[in-house]
Amino acid sequence: MVALDYERHNKQRWPHGKLIGLSSSVATLEGLAELIAEPGRMPVNNTDLVKLASACHLRLAERMGRIAG
Repeated sequence: MVALDYERHNKQRWPHGKLIGLSSSVATLEGLAELIAEPGRMPVNNTDLVKLASACHLRLAERMGRIAG
């Protein structure tokens, strides 16, 4: 996979590459949510789905804690 992204400090674009596994896919967060929400669109096992849901819940709880505190 090759991406064109912004450098954090000076906002210049720079290309970078990253290897992904053969059974991997690339999607935006919005696209991933859509793929997971519809049965049969993305073959995901229960273990991976639980890990993803757990990570999302933990991140959301952290953000909500900062807002409330």
